Amino acid sequence: MTRPIVHLDNAATSWPKPDTVPAAIQDWLQTLGVDPHRGGSDRHRIVSQRIEALRSRLGQLVGMPSHQVILGSGATAACNLFLKGFLKSGMRVWTSDLEHNAVARPLMGLARREGIAVDVIPGEADGIWKVENLEARRAQGHPPDLLAINHASNVTGQVQDLAPLLGWARSHGITTFVDAAQSAGRLDLSQLDADAFAIPGHKGLMGPPGVGALCLREDLPLRPLIEGGTGSTRASDSMPEELPQAHEAGTPNSPGLLGWLAGIEWVLDKGPEKLLRCELDLLDRLRSELQPLENAGRMRILAAAIGEPRVPVLSLTMTHLDPAELSLILDQEGFATRSGYHCAPWIHERLGTLEGGTLRVSPGPFNNEEEIVRLAALLQSLA
Repeated sequence: MTRPIVHLDNAATSWPKPDTVPAAIQDWLQTLGVDPHRGGSDRHRIVSQRIEALRSRLGQLVGMPSHQVILGSGATAACNLFLKGFLKSGMRVWTSDLEHNAVARPLMGLARREGIAVDVIPGEADGIWKVENLEARRAQGHPPDLLAINHASNVTGQVQDLAPLLGWARSHGITTFVDAAQSAGRLDLSQLDADAFAIPGHKGLMGPPGVGALCLREDLPLRPLIEGGTGSTRASDSMPEELPQAHEAGTPNSPGLLGWLAGIEWVLDKGPEKLLRCELDLLDRLRSELQPLENAGRMRILAAAIGEPRVPVLSLTMTHLDPAELSLILDQEGFATRSGYHCAPWIHERLGTLEGGTLRVSPGPFNNEEEIVRLAALLQSLA
């Protein structure tokens, strides 16, 4: 008999999905089978209405108008669309060492090709920025045109206190871009006064892979990243100027988008705060079970402190096992975790984990305490 998989890599992709998600995808595959704006049948109308409902839900999540929600293939595409569409030669960006490669690599590519100045600003010991430090740096000269900020680390679960940072930036006319890959679906984004958010579908919002969104303030023009067909009735060889069509060239992933809508509805029905609390409780149980190993010097636990704002992500290293080796052993025992650098290159220098990265554990809404206790027992035996 095949050993059941305990999926503890929800920071990469949440799994399993609620039953309503594959049902919505299957409905498109078996019944609807068309895309919005590319026909006038009843089926086209139904798909269009559901995708507009998705935009509306996403707009509510970030406190922005639904027509400013640009749908695409994921948060990486959203990051590239924003950074390459907004930044111009000679501009300066401040960013943190918590950033994912979806932000780090486009920024460094723009620095090499376009002459964009990129400053990776160190935070406190946990990587968190303080307004007074940013203000002191600004007063020294070379203020930024853009703050590109990761809301929550996918390595430690640490959450940036964004509200004061965004308020400070707006008071100085600095545009702000937030990577909400780890926070969307768990933390409240609607009260954050950012100019743009990148949102993935396949993590906390429980959708399938291959969907995501860039959410914009109304007064933030971008150059198109991709140009092509939009299903418009207009006979023109230029992209539409109005949003969201200006940035949605090509055939959309309609089954994925309908599945994403079902995932968001499930999250909202369960309650994001309740889901987060349950996931953090599981992580705290694991941490309490492993604390004696850290006290004995056999393990390092790299995570936001209990009681601090955080998302359900914990990294660890063991003194005598490489993270990749440890992850392979756990996989053979039926536990899906992740080892390595987690596509976040800058944070590991501060953590002292440049040699092999970390092992990451990230529970989701379908995990339970019994699984966590079994994982802890296995780690204890390996130590």
